[in-house]
Amino acid sequence: MPEYSASEYLHSRAKRSLDLSITAGIGIFAVTAGALAVSTIDTNGMSRLYRQLRTGQDNREYTLYKIRTKYQDGENLPGASRVRKYGLDEIPQFINVALGDMAIVGYRPVQAKDLNHALQRLRSHYTDDSVSGVDRWLSLREQAKPGITGPSQTMPLRPDAGSLDHLTDVVSLESAYLEGATLLTDLSIISKTFNSLRFGHNPTLSRAD
Repeated sequence: MPEYSASEYLHSRAKRSLDLSITAGIGIFAVTAGALAVSTIDTNGMSRLYRQLRTGQDNREYTLYKIRTKYQDGENLPGASRVRKYGLDEIPQFINVALGDMAIVGYRPVQAKDLNHALQRLRSHYTDDSVSGVDRWLSLREQAKPGITGPSQTMPLRPDAGSLDHLTDVVSLESAYLEGATLLTDLSIISKTFNSLRFGHNPTLSRAD
């Protein structure tokens, strides 16, 4: 039994039914929007679908799908800025939801190097993991699926995005969600996601490079 227990709702039929219902319900829209988004980006001969390994529930690796929007050096591809602004590059992640690797709502999946970078920042500032909530956060993440959207993606824009204070708030918000998630919580976050796409949102974790 883990020291920190995630909400039973995260493993419930209600949660999975919500994921599949939304995925099926917006299927035609998602395919159309994804096709339009892809058509606006010049990938310079590279594959338009971007694949990357991420870590999900029980520390299992899975292949995350996105529309390619960047060169290998991190620069945006021509025509990609608007696609990224409105989150259209993440439409292929509904494939991950259908496959059961992800949920509509959950914590934000990040690359291992970015997660390790965040942990280094937290642990260099807080000598006690219990103070920063790192142990709790990591334990709860292992017990649940990552999401296309989540509590940290719907945070209001803030001037200190990427700071240690911002990172600490991300840890706190995601942990609180994972411990207390309900169907109403998910519906609220999904509703807030539309405002986040309209007005923008902060990055959840700063990149390591």
